[in-house]
Amino acid sequence: MEDKRKRKEWIKTFAIIFLTVLLILTFFSKTIQNYSLPEVAAQYTNSGSITNKIRGQGVVETSDPYSVVYKQSRKIESVKVKVGDEVEKGDVLYVLEEGESEDLKLAKSELLKLENDYRKAIITGAVPKKITSAVEAGQEISFENSQAKIEAAQNNIDAYKAQLEEVNRQIELWTNGNADSLEERKDLLERQDWLEKLTIQKAIEEADVASAQADVERKKAILDSYPAKDTSGNDVTGNDLTNRNNAQSEYDKAKKNLEEQNKQLVDITTQLAYQQANVDSSKKKLDDKLSDLNYQKSTLTLKLTESEDNLKKLTDDITSQLDVGEQYKEIINKRKEVEELENEQGGAQITSPVSGRILTMKYVAGETIQKGETVSTIQVAGKGFTLSIVVPNEQASLVSKGDEGEITNSWWYSDIHARVSSIRPDDTNPATSKKITFEIEGEVENGQTLSVTAGSRTANYDVIVPKSAVGEDNKGKYLYKVVTKSTPLGNRYQVERVDVKVLAEDDTVYAVSGALEGWDYVVTKASKPIEDGTLVRLKD
Repeated sequence: MEDKRKRKEWIKTFAIIFLTVLLILTFFSKTIQNYSLPEVAAQYTNSGSITNKIRGQGVVETSDPYSVVYKQSRKIESVKVKVGDEVEKGDVLYVLEEGESEDLKLAKSELLKLENDYRKAIITGAVPKKITSAVEAGQEISFENSQAKIEAAQNNIDAYKAQLEEVNRQIELWTNGNADSLEERKDLLERQDWLEKLTIQKAIEEADVASAQADVERKKAILDSYPAKDTSGNDVTGNDLTNRNNAQSEYDKAKKNLEEQNKQLVDITTQLAYQQANVDSSKKKLDDKLSDLNYQKSTLTLKLTESEDNLKKLTDDITSQLDVGEQYKEIINKRKEVEELENEQGGAQITSPVSGRILTMKYVAGETIQKGETVSTIQVAGKGFTLSIVVPNEQASLVSKGDEGEITNSWWYSDIHARVSSIRPDDTNPATSKKITFEIEGEVENGQTLSVTAGSRTANYDVIVPKSAVGEDNKGKYLYKVVTKSTPLGNRYQVERVDVKVLAEDDTVYAVSGALEGWDYVVTKASKPIEDGTLVRLKD
């Protein structure tokens, strides 16, 4: 009993110690886990008013600059103006080297090659004279007429193919057709069958005649064995006469049987000859029919070949005329190009077509102008500069055409004014954004970057958050709000992503809309990267 009591006390003590250790470990593990969580600073949302402006940064551009384009490739001898110079209409921009332009030289070379290729085709006979004559006379091929001719030729081919197919079917039928498919074949087979039976019957009759002939000869020998006279020269009598008479009777019967067998053999031979003539006649019908069908086949084959040759010649002629016609058109067009280039080349100078200020000069002396390149841009006298920014549709509603803008970094420049000249959907995101263009006046240069603000409207908003609380990714703008979770060991804090839309802003805060209820606790700073569902600890 004493031992049992001690064992119970020991088990009780061990259980108390185990639970105590477990409680301590649970407490410290929770504490350690808390210190491993990201630490966040958070702030309550609030409501209030914001004086909203649109803000943006853009590049100053010349309003509708004039591009001086030279249409040919020429080498530059010298440049007469520089960027920033004021020029009058007709002032010389570039002096060009003497001689033909590279484009004119190339066009003349290409024309010569086209003309030589065309002449070779005519001289070698690759293209019939009638085709080149038609092309040079300006006779263009009618697609509808050509198509009609080709269709007619193809229809002839298809018709001959169909007839040839039918003739081949008939040849097969008359060559290998059975009695069920061809009456003539049935007739021939029946006659051949009857001829075969008669041949067998003739052989039987010939055997019967041979047997009857042998029987006659045998019975003749028996008759000769009974003499008609005795040794005294007297007619035999008695048994000798009886035996002789019986032998004579048998001999006469045998001769009569031989005559009958010969007659049957003659009849069978006659029938056999008649039936052979019938078989030969049936065969001749088949042979004549096959001969006629083979003649039709050879005739149709020849016509089919001729039709296919005619179609090929027709398509070749049409193709040749089209190719040569295209080649001749290229020659005519190239001649026009050479003539235009000769007229365009003009003198050895490029002059300004307008009055204004030089914005760009693309080439320097010694360089070769590329065909169709802009060699200079000029700000036309009387025209200013523009600057454009892109803002969300909601912000675009803050300004109207004609509103004054403010250049926020204007201390770098003097006396700069901006005015809204147009508000249009942005080409990149027309459904959500607007492109606002300002007219810029003052001491600015093309290509300078300026920051501009415009509009000034105060409005009340339900949810206002610090700008530091709002982030942006490929899904749009968002923030994290802190959600409290109750547990047996105390409160736990978790962040939840909320996608928001910015309604207004000033220098420090945003007015936003989204799945927020007002007075939410939102994260403004985190010690580590966080995402939707991350457990965090609040900064003291």
